[in-house]
Amino acid sequence: MVVGAEPDANQALAWEPPGEEELDSRRLRQMELDSIAADIESIYLEAEREIPSVGRFQSQVEQMPGKFSAMEKSSVEALAKEENKIDKLHGQVAGLKNSAKKANDDIQTGFDDLAQAEKDRGASLDHYDAAIRFFKNLKYKKSVASFRKARKLNPPHSLLDRIYFGLGSGYFRLKDYPKAKKNFSAVVKQFPSSDKWFMSHIMLAWVHNHLGENSQALYILDRALANDPPNNIRRLIERLDHVIQGGKIYVGS
Repeated sequence: MVVGAEPDANQALAWEPPGEEELDSRRLRQMELDSIAADIESIYLEAEREIPSVGRFQSQVEQMPGKFSAMEKSSVEALAKEENKIDKLHGQVAGLKNSAKKANDDIQTGFDDLAQAEKDRGASLDHYDAAIRFFKNLKYKKSVASFRKARKLNPPHSLLDRIYFGLGSGYFRLKDYPKAKKNFSAVVKQFPSSDKWFMSHIMLAWVHNHLGENSQALYILDRALANDPPNNIRRLIERLDHVIQGGKIYVGS
């Protein structure tokens, strides 16, 4: 049959609707995919309980200004000694005062930059927490928006892989598969030690399956299996592999 051509009468008559067995097979495959999705999200959201609270993170940060205060006090004492020498070295007074002013300006700039960076990190964690809440409540557009804000605001490096995985999961639920692929690929390529590395392989394979790229999906799953995943992840990989290859699904399997 020529693609795009109108079917002739014989071809039209030759088509038959799927039988009861085929419909049952499709229904079971979808049930299995839904079950895999529920298991993946359960593992993902359970892991988010391990995220340190903003309060604990900020308490560590609050210790830092004290250290800088000690440094500033030491700098001031050193400057005082220099000023005693300045009284004896009139020819160098102007230059030393300028140097002292620059040093103080640099210290103040350092404090300002540190304060802004930590403020951004706190805001990033707030947006991350909001993104997780939206995801749990099935508000995927809002979840993606909050993950994007978290990524822009200087998040801790240890949080980046979770942000990328959260973005990929949100886009996957919104059926924006190219963006989901981009974010899951970022975890696979940039965070090989992440606890989201194997999960990202599963989701990336699922994206390729949705895009009709089954051979690429199976290759990604095989690569994950070759890296000895935990048993619960291995079972998910094998189940998705079975579905993609068109294996028969049994009720309760």
